[in-house]
Amino acid sequence: TVPGVNEKVYSSIKLSYDRLESDEARSCLLLCSLFPEDYDIPIEYLVRYGWGRGYFSNCSTLEDTRNRVHSLVAQLQRRFLLIDSSNRETTKMHDIVRDVAISIASRDPHQFLVRSHAENKEWPNLATYDTISLVGDMEIPVGCPKLELLQMMDGRFSKGSMDIICDAMKELKVLALVGMEMEDLGSSRSPGVLKNLW
Repeated sequence: TVPGVNEKVYSSIKLSYDRLESDEARSCLLLCSLFPEDYDIPIEYLVRYGWGRGYFSNCSTLEDTRNRVHSLVAQLQRRFLLIDSSNRETTKMHDIVRDVAISIASRDPHQFLVRSHAENKEWPNLATYDTISLVGDMEIPVGCPKLELLQMMDGRFSKGSMDIICDAMKELKVLALVGMEMEDLGSSRSPGVLKNLW
């Protein structure tokens, strides 16, 4: 269960998640949990994150993936796991659904970590994590050899950040810098050294 979430509510949401028709739908929902509470989640971000991670193996083009993700979002909204947004190109996730999704995603085999600068917590052992979302001004953690997706939001991105990524995240496939203040990267290495980066 999740602190602050009624056990019956948790079980109901978890059951809805388990009963989704496909792994694609489950992956799409978990990607939504990477964004802050009450956030208008751009569906295009879900398209690109999912494409970069190889979630949509039956889609041969980005346009096919885009159509598939729009269909999945509509499906998740019909199941009340996502909420309509005022903008048709975005969707929203209820805070309680997000808390449950993060709980699900933090376990094997997914190993998601979602952290904001407001949470003063020590880092767990990140050796097995494949997806991390950091919101606010935070240092990039080290020791993430299996990381495939790194999302950073609303903070500063520096030369040191890029060097950590290039040195320690060789499996990275998706690097998303959302609303980040880009500091002078100087002679920092290009993310092109990451052969898997989409």
